[in-house]
Amino acid sequence: MRYIQKNEPQWYLEWKSSAWVKDNYAYQILKNPEKQNLHQALLEDQGYICCYCGERVAHQTFNNVKTRPGDSHIEHLKPQKHFKNLVLEYENLLISCQGQLTDNGNPKEPVHCGPAKKDWPDPSQENDMVAPTDPNCAEYFTFTAAGEILPTKDPIKHKAASATIQKLGLGIDKLIDKRKKALEAFLLEEDLTVEGRDKLIQRFNNLNISGQYEPFCAAILHILRNDY
Repeated sequence: MRYIQKNEPQWYLEWKSSAWVKDNYAYQILKNPEKQNLHQALLEDQGYICCYCGERVAHQTFNNVKTRPGDSHIEHLKPQKHFKNLVLEYENLLISCQGQLTDNGNPKEPVHCGPAKKDWPDPSQENDMVAPTDPNCAEYFTFTAAGEILPTKDPIKHKAASATIQKLGLGIDKLIDKRKKALEAFLLEEDLTVEGRDKLIQRFNNLNISGQYEPFCAAILHILRNDY
């Protein structure tokens, strides 16, 4: 999980402050073009990776023109069911992968991230979830070269890390395999020098020229910083 620094657009602040929004404060009033523009702003905040697992989320294109968000959706960090006063608050909105549904309207299998999280956590469980808006969120998890995600051994952080991995499905085989392949693509270099490692850390810790983070960069950075 990578820390997401939120940058609320001025147009969204103005839209929320309009009288009709205040009189009808519900997520359902968010329609296009505002919803599409919000999706784009959230993608840019996150560097086009899922807020939870870190895989690539981007826009679908047609004839080289961006048309609509790809397999992703606007996610409520604190669920709508339990936190109705936060349904339109920018700090509570993220982009999760798995936005597209099957023909019968169900999430694609295997379910993970936003669709797996559903209405968790409720107010009594807030401290049981690691939020990507926490600047220290990466400290809750460790990764192996085989693509596994594990909770930190820190007793203060262990419970929340374990619950987050389980509730969001971050340890399913699909994501383990994707992380392993991402790690293999960049880290299986023999005799990686200190200078080479530092260059890779800089690369995976920063946006590229397209404003994107590398997929699964949190896992890659953990391995670089701890195993090399």
